[in-house]
Amino acid sequence: MKVITLLSQKGGTGKTTIAAALSVEAERNNVQTLVVDVDPQASITKWGDRREAKTPFVISSQAERLEPLLSEAHKSGADLAVIDTPGKSGDAAALKAARLSDFILIPTRPSAHDVNAISDSIDVALLAKKSPFVLLNAVPPNADKLFSELRDVLENTYKVSVAPFYLAHRSAYMHSALTGQGAQEFDPEGKAAEEIQRLFQWVQSMLS
Repeated sequence: MKVITLLSQKGGTGKTTIAAALSVEAERNNVQTLVVDVDPQASITKWGDRREAKTPFVISSQAERLEPLLSEAHKSGADLAVIDTPGKSGDAAALKAARLSDFILIPTRPSAHDVNAISDSIDVALLAKKSPFVLLNAVPPNADKLFSELRDVLENTYKVSVAPFYLAHRSAYMHSALTGQGAQEFDPEGKAAEEIQRLFQWVQSMLS
């Protein structure tokens, strides 16, 4: 079983929405997926409560229970676990999740303030002796130049790897969070669905 952690020490980056959509896409590709919520705000647990579909299965857990929980999920046949972590107040939980992960994704919005705040998230991953990837999220559509500029800043200033694409600012992500869906379920033919498919395929390639 592989473990992916969505990590951000800054709120409002979209990590919960991304974790939800990524988990939905995994299930759509016959990857049995468990979503683990270690955020006291329980955002993805509430998303799961609103969800009509039975999968992916969402469970709320304390960080101290993560290791036995993941072990039991593996024994039960899960192929993938996606962990949604807390923000700044949850350094210990984020670190525990990072240490148990095979892949760490740090979402950030395309503003100078958000990019400047990313060092805390990178530090958590490095403390766990893992090499994270930054995913630029909520980027204006067709803003390839902005993406290129931000990627250069992140790679050259913060010495962190960046996903080779971005997720655009699209209403499907916001609507899906409210309806207990993935963006690709809310608008199956939309651009957000294409983005999440690409994200899942890329993550799979990184885990193989």
